[in-house]
Amino acid sequence: MEANQLNYEDDNEKDDDKDYEAGSEEEDTQFNDLHFPFAHRRYCARYIYANFKLTYKGDHYKKLFWRAARSSNIFDFKTCMEEIDLINPGAKNWLLDIHPQHWSRYAYGLFIRCDHVTNNMTETFNSMLNTHIVVSYLELLKFIKRMVMRKFNDRNEGCNSWSLVLPPRVYVKILKHSRESRTLKMITTWNMKYELIGASGGYAVKLREYNCTCGSLQVSGILCCHAIAAISYYCGKEAVKDKLTQFVHINLTKSAYMQTYVGMIHLIPDQKRWPEVP
Repeated sequence: MEANQLNYEDDNEKDDDKDYEAGSEEEDTQFNDLHFPFAHRRYCARYIYANFKLTYKGDHYKKLFWRAARSSNIFDFKTCMEEIDLINPGAKNWLLDIHPQHWSRYAYGLFIRCDHVTNNMTETFNSMLNTHIVVSYLELLKFIKRMVMRKFNDRNEGCNSWSLVLPPRVYVKILKHSRESRTLKMITTWNMKYELIGASGGYAVKLREYNCTCGSLQVSGILCCHAIAAISYYCGKEAVKDKLTQFVHINLTKSAYMQTYVGMIHLIPDQKRWPEVP
């Protein structure tokens, strides 16, 4: 089966529904005053926990909160909530007052194929501004423009040097999951459906639907250990190395990465060299 035969769930709806993903640092920001009818909003889990721990302190709360935030399926999420409820029902209610779609992986929109639960990317961007954030707006915009120009060029050149069809970080994660897949036991059935059994229980993989009940495959787009074990059986151990990349979501391939940086930010000379406008 080729990659274009896979049913990437929700992808066909992306253009029609005009889906977007937006992130904000806190759940009570001014972003609530803006209305984007087709946008999916994520809050930074780090900031939610910072507010949560003001009332509910302790390592037990911390561990359960982050387990809940990183749960890629509703069953693991509910288990975490039940454990929190046993400690303090108020803590569970506090968290559930914020809809899980804003802070837990399992409830994220699948079209983005990104499982980040924090807003570290924005923090990194802000840190790049350094002292330029305190100068005039015009100088700040000029600095951002030049910084982005350099980033586009660096990413473009770096991508062209890759020998694989996958970005290095995606490839490293797949290697890790591939090692984990070796300990799994499998029960096969028809139509590319498999049950994988490991230390944490059993999971059902449907390769044609690009679906695993662990949820990680759908949320991140990166093959989980269960999917890799199923693909290895389907393609054969000898051919799996060549076939594995065909099952990675198209948003996470080298070609998709290159499309991100294919655009050009045009040159702008210094302001004193701008032409006079009558």
